[in-house]
Amino acid sequence: MYRRGIAGLLCMSALALLAPVFACLGSDWEPDAWAGDAEKGMVYMLPGIDGQPGSLLEAYAGLRDGGVQAEIRVFNWGPYAMLNLADYVRNRAVARAIADEIVAFQDQYPEAPVDLVGYSGGGALVLLVLESLPAERSVRKAVIVQAGVSPDYDLSEALWHVEDQLVSFYCPSDWLVLGVLTELVGTVDRAHTASAGKDGFDTQRAIPDPSLADKLAQICWTPDMRSTGHQGDHDGMFEYEWNRRYVAPQLVARQQGG
Repeated sequence: MYRRGIAGLLCMSALALLAPVFACLGSDWEPDAWAGDAEKGMVYMLPGIDGQPGSLLEAYAGLRDGGVQAEIRVFNWGPYAMLNLADYVRNRAVARAIADEIVAFQDQYPEAPVDLVGYSGGGALVLLVLESLPAERSVRKAVIVQAGVSPDYDLSEALWHVEDQLVSFYCPSDWLVLGVLTELVGTVDRAHTASAGKDGFDTQRAIPDPSLADKLAQICWTPDMRSTGHQGDHDGMFEYEWNRRYVAPQLVARQQGG
């Protein structure tokens, strides 16, 4: 227990030291005035705990070149990695604010679909956003990529607010960040365990209502994805080509299919 505590403090210290570095990685980039056609819908992208929109520059480009024509908004979580990871109360408040923004968009464009895409810690935040939507509101689809959330997290409320599916990409070889680190420092939902983004959700525990089971689709990283730049690590999820070939089709098919 003592060793685990020391290791956790070391990991937290490392994240704190790296936070200024994360903040400099493309932190001045944001999509141009929510570029895209709002009447075709909105895609809301949420970064990992580094928090900066610039971390999603390549992923954003991949979605655009993959055929996503909707308005894309990229959330700015702020450059405070440990705060973004560990302050659950704050993250609940952040999720409510994003949910309010989605409701406002739907009020303005009632026929336009809304999709959510979250990476790492942002994948966990997607779940909190879905849970924060009013009972009568939903999004069309949610995609979470190597999410920093516990594998037995109850998805019931989130799934009720998704019309199509919640798609979860996971990567068993992401052992350092979503294995060792989240076991020591914790996930966004404050569990000390390997994340669902590493091993997938335990559907027996995460979806207690069998009628909701078909609303979750899990996609595992495979070695053939290396050709897209995703080498099976944590950073691979941000690669341009991987997002163009794997994430964009999840959204484009729904744009075309209505």
